[in-house]
Amino acid sequence: MFKRILIALDKPQADHAAFRAGLGLAALAQGQVQLFHSLFPGEGGAPMPPGGDVFFVPGYIPDASTFDSYQRSWADHCQRNQEALEALTQLPEAAAVEAITAVQIQGTPGRSICEAAAAWPADLIVVGRRHQSAISELFMGSVSSYVLHHAPCAVMVVPD
Repeated sequence: MFKRILIALDKPQADHAAFRAGLGLAALAQGQVQLFHSLFPGEGGAPMPPGGDVFFVPGYIPDASTFDSYQRSWADHCQRNQEALEALTQLPEAAAVEAITAVQIQGTPGRSICEAAAAWPADLIVVGRRHQSAISELFMGSVSSYVLHHAPCAVMVVPD
């Protein structure tokens, strides 16, 4: 039985399919949950760094005010997501779980999820899967596919 379940969320929302599935499993198993969110520029509504949308411009260096503005918007984004994660731990459904914590780090989502699962250590990772085209998956990659191939434990992929 899975007692330590890491639920990876691309957006910390209560209606997230992976959140619902993982929380339900943890309640049945009387287990522990770690809600996990990885912050990465451009992912899940995160702001892109200055010049991040123009990959073909070599040597782009933003001016100080542009960079400061980005730093402020990144800090605000991090704070909003951390607050949203903490709010999920307080939902009535979370009361049925033995222990629930929220962790947010900055890093590449797939790799960060696997590293967090190994460090905690998790018995199961619950991750969502977006419906994207084969071309999109080829160029952008798939977090759920990465986790399936690199996870240190069992993985459950829940379609969004």
